[in-house]
Amino acid sequence: MLAICAAVLLAVLCGLFVLLAVGPAYPQRIVSWSSVPDVAMLVALVALGVLVTLKRPGNLVGWALLLSGFGQLLGGVGDAYAELALLQHPAWKLPLGRTVAAIQAGSWTALMAGVFLLLVVFPAGRLESRRVRRWTIAVLACFAWAWLGVAARPGHLGSPFESYRSPLAPTQDHAAFLVLAVPVIVFCLGSIAIAGIRLVIRFRRSRGLERQQFKWLAANAGLLIVSLPFAAADSYSSSLASLPFSIALVALPVSVGIAVLRYRLYEIDRIVSKTLVYGSLTVILGAGYAGLVLAGQAVFASFAGGSKLAIAVSTLVVAALFLPVRSRLQRFVDRRFYRRRYDAQRTLESFGLRLRQQVDLGVLSADLLGAVHDTMEPTHLTLWLRQGGAP
Repeated sequence: MLAICAAVLLAVLCGLFVLLAVGPAYPQRIVSWSSVPDVAMLVALVALGVLVTLKRPGNLVGWALLLSGFGQLLGGVGDAYAELALLQHPAWKLPLGRTVAAIQAGSWTALMAGVFLLLVVFPAGRLESRRVRRWTIAVLACFAWAWLGVAARPGHLGSPFESYRSPLAPTQDHAAFLVLAVPVIVFCLGSIAIAGIRLVIRFRRSRGLERQQFKWLAANAGLLIVSLPFAAADSYSSSLASLPFSIALVALPVSVGIAVLRYRLYEIDRIVSKTLVYGSLTVILGAGYAGLVLAGQAVFASFAGGSKLAIAVSTLVVAALFLPVRSRLQRFVDRRFYRRRYDAQRTLESFGLRLRQQVDLGVLSADLLGAVHDTMEPTHLTLWLRQGGAP
């Protein structure tokens, strides 16, 4: 197991070395900001895959991460090599340029196969039953067949190799490709959808520690869904609108690693709570600030420096509203999403008030037992009080 993980890590290092080695002949691709999320995603997948595999050898989640990382690594390195051999420096006559271009065109299937396996085995890292095991093996085999089908697709290669044909195509009959490859690809993508539905069902049925593990993945999925429209509207290089989506993609293997390794597992509730509070606070105060500035400019337009005065007044108002609005939002989030914790806080506050007013030891004992029972919900509770003074 350790040797396999070391080999995977070496493969990653070799792939990064190839990318850096072709940098002088390939500057636009390597230094482009658009490649940063892809490289970060690759490093996160492989690093967390190796870590989870080393720490939990029998857990298939680590292998799912490694499979996705392998697909992205092979696609990136193959694409760079093919462009170098066929487009950038064809005079170098590097071998197998068209073959590598054809093979890397189907590397996305390995990435999607890793996603499918992750959805099936998360978080326990094992296949639930023999039926699920057979289904998983069949889907992974179909992903391998789909990779072969894409690599052997007849006709011209995809962008930017449109002027070349695949050397792996056994025939130029497009109908045969449609019959043999397209149904398999549709089956694989449908299986991913089914695995996602099964994951949601397991999440709804989960309790205790397993539910905390699911929360890490669910929080990251929520961030992906929220940031997806911004990523669809803008490219990486045009603006920073898609930055949250890139961060969510990189954070996905990190969230999976935390959930499987159970490192600071219960921090997710605090992270989600603070994200909801400060995200809402930013939107509310930002909108309020913009409205106050516009209204202030209209009011102070007749004064010298009216625009600056409006900005100064708006800043002071927003600063004064920060703490009250944050407190109200925190109470609303706790009451709406963390009702149990909110009720526990209310119980403790109520007990604290009674503690300052009550002097009867019997009544205090009953109040203490009631507060502990309501907040901690123990199966058995006993209060022991030492009689007499200190020894």
